[in-house]
Amino acid sequence: MNLYLIKRTDEVDYDEYDAAVMRAPNPERAKEISPVSIYPTEMELLAENVTGDEGIVLGSFNAG
Repeated sequence: MNLYLIKRTDEVDYDEYDAAVMRAPNPERAKEISPVSIYPTEMELLAENVTGDEGIVLGSFNAG
């Protein structure tokens, strides 16, 4: 598994995620399961060979 930072590149409103750190085997899967996957995003590989199950490690949510 790898860690990916996925950040939105569009305007973020209230009650929406603007970024998430995802644990996934590849960038395609990270984007697929991230809470920001329906928006335009950019992705950065943070770490490789991380143990654990895939999913959200940390999310950034703009509460309204």
